[in-house]
Amino acid sequence: MTNTKDIASKLSVAFVAVAMIFTAFASTAKAQTTEDLQKMINDLLAQVAALQSQTGAATTAAGVCPYTWTRDLSTGATGADVKMLQMFLNADADTRVAVEGAGSAGMETEYYGPATAAAVSKLQVKYRSEVLSPANLVNPTGYFGPGTRAKANSLCVAAPVVDTDEDMDEDEDMDEDEDFELSGEASLDKFEMDSASDDELEEGAEDAEIAEATVEFADGDAEISRIDVQLLGDGETDTSS
Repeated sequence: MTNTKDIASKLSVAFVAVAMIFTAFASTAKAQTTEDLQKMINDLLAQVAALQSQTGAATTAAGVCPYTWTRDLSTGATGADVKMLQMFLNADADTRVAVEGAGSAGMETEYYGPATAAAVSKLQVKYRSEVLSPANLVNPTGYFGPGTRAKANSLCVAAPVVDTDEDMDEDEDMDEDEDFELSGEASLDKFEMDSASDDELEEGAEDAEIAEATVEFADGDAEISRIDVQLLGDGETDTSS
């Protein structure tokens, strides 16, 4: 029998270091052996390692600004400014060029293809009143022309800034008076898994804290959006693959 575990997490975002501490709780925890708990820990470690390889994408996408585009762009165009445009578009989930593969965050190219045109269309729709309406257009064109370029330049006059005040208030371990400065791609600094007070459970126990994980990232922004935990009883087989 497989139980899905809810993960309670707290995220603290900063420019030099981002520390995220989360506690794993079992919503319908059953009595488990030491081997079962170790398997859960190994699964968590594997997912954190996978997330570590993805932490640079958001920083790369947001790092394009400030930047000014000086020419119009359309399908077939090539150049460094095309790559900068893709990075700019990828910085906003509403105008993303691609979710994965070529053109996605961290994998931008210097070719203005259909995916880039589609992302530009999303930008035009998002700022319809400032881009399409003044040109008496109803539908987006996918053409990075004067109006769209002017809007992009106005949005990219300064580097995007993450408001850390709210996040720091939520994390009692973060010194809110400390100054931070983003210095590079995020890297996994620390991962610790500790047994909770309820490491020995009776059959049928529910809502019991079975483990506590502490994760710290340094030198960049990082986010853990989901962790799947699978607990197997004696004689049960892993069916997740």
